[in-house]
Amino acid sequence: MTWISKARVLPFIGLVSLVGCTDGDPASPAEESSVHAILGGLGPGESLVLTGADTRKLFLAGGGSGAEYIVVPFHGARLTDSRLALEFVGDGVSGSGPSATVAAALEPAGPLVGQALDTRGADAHMRFRERSMREARALLRAEGGAAGEDRVRLQRHAATLALDVPAVGDLLTLNVQSEEPCFNPEYRTGRVVAVGERAIIVADTLNPEGGFEAEDYEAFLRVFDRRIHFVLTRYFGQPTDVDGNGRVIIFFTSAVNDLSAPGSGSLVGGFFYARDLFPQTPTGGLAGCPGSNHAEIFYLLVPDPSREAQEPWFSRESVAATIPGVIGHEYAHLINAGRRIYVNGANDYEEIWLDEALAHIAEELLFYDEAQLEPGGNLNYSAVAATQRRVDAANRYLIGNLGRYRTLLAQPEASTIFEFDLAGRGASWSFLRYLIDHSEEDDEALIRRLANSVVSGLDNLEAVFGGGILDRARDWAVSVYLDDALPNVPDRYTQPSWNFRSIITTLYGANEFPLQVRSLEPVLTERLSLKGGGAGFVRVRLEPAARAELNTTSDGAVPPDGLHLTVVRTR
Repeated sequence: MTWISKARVLPFIGLVSLVGCTDGDPASPAEESSVHAILGGLGPGESLVLTGADTRKLFLAGGGSGAEYIVVPFHGARLTDSRLALEFVGDGVSGSGPSATVAAALEPAGPLVGQALDTRGADAHMRFRERSMREARALLRAEGGAAGEDRVRLQRHAATLALDVPAVGDLLTLNVQSEEPCFNPEYRTGRVVAVGERAIIVADTLNPEGGFEAEDYEAFLRVFDRRIHFVLTRYFGQPTDVDGNGRVIIFFTSAVNDLSAPGSGSLVGGFFYARDLFPQTPTGGLAGCPGSNHAEIFYLLVPDPSREAQEPWFSRESVAATIPGVIGHEYAHLINAGRRIYVNGANDYEEIWLDEALAHIAEELLFYDEAQLEPGGNLNYSAVAATQRRVDAANRYLIGNLGRYRTLLAQPEASTIFEFDLAGRGASWSFLRYLIDHSEEDDEALIRRLANSVVSGLDNLEAVFGGGILDRARDWAVSVYLDDALPNVPDRYTQPSWNFRSIITTLYGANEFPLQVRSLEPVLTERLSLKGGGAGFVRVRLEPAARAELNTTSDGAVPPDGLHLTVVRTR
């Protein structure tokens, strides 16, 4: 499902305290010998990474001219419901002051349109994805269901069918129920409005008047046939063809609009439901789903002039601008699910957070293709807005990802790569792009392996990129702060494809890069609570000859192995 939007009490399991001190209160030799002592040992741009028990104590030095450090705690746990509580206490530090990092130079505002994303839609999106995944797994694992190799044979048989392709004007009856996969169907009548080489576009007869016309649907079909299908199948593989017509059904229906409650400030762009890939009755040992449309199909929103005055994102122009990116996103979900069921014989679907990251990578790939650019170019705002072609490509396929990344920057401590709210999807997209960019294998081969795996989540990432994925997630988190912030940043802390400091700052008219960074102040206490796979950012400034001592505990005991602490001297 694509949501375009306008946010449990858990036990604390760790404690970190940072206490500043001056050279007049030195640590004892025994203390310094038992820790990673870095009194003057780190030069500007150098870093130290500590984990577990090794994080319990270290020293930061002001040196002869003062110093600044960024401290990045990362909770290296797989479970997002595992919380790490952190407390930073400053006594003797010099406070905030101007940052030593290079501020992103504001460039002339251009024609890119930044999305103001509201997290209110994210909770509903997460509930839908969790429910639909749970239901899809039940179908895949149903007692007596076909084994993986049997499903592969079923798909090969379906692909040999030569079913009639509906013609423009034909009526189709389709289930749009999004609450239950197989029962209590909610049928709508759709009229075929365009037929191409790879897609059939259908419009709900109940859609509001004043929406898309025939020429709009023809334009969407051309974009799908000539770009979206070509790019996504190159990277992800060919879709299945369970209905034997060689095409995907794209259903424009107000049933999608109905998922956005009036006045909610959020918008559902579309959804894909894996139930539609299953037969309606048990077939060849495969579970039956009476509510299935038994077709490669996904569902998209439509304009609604009656809601436009209060909710302008329902206007014809706004929806039309949104549609290409939503098509790419949902098509990636469809391809990946179908290939797991029928082509690769997997026993499970991809974990939702990584499935979403792959779908957002699909949107990014469509941007590169239309803009005639390549990954790895460290694109800044000027580069993205340099030509009208690039501007159009960004507004169709890139803006959503940038908006989600901006949401991550605003609330990093509440975010994690393992969740799929707006901030989590911004994080997982950026992290997956980071992994791809830092691999020696080419993008196409990496993404194809990820999308065609029979394992899921971190196991999938480790199978493709090798072990130490959580260590690389830690380094990615540091890159969120360091990339394009200082000269000569170590490669492991860079994001090679994007200069987010330039793009996000300029796109949203910010005075500085909008990453939430805590600044340790004298006397005051800063507390953080991190989810598994989440990070925080704390800046520490020291006057000349000053020294800070960093003590770490976990409920008064030795810190857990899952705590990763990266300290980088920025000045």
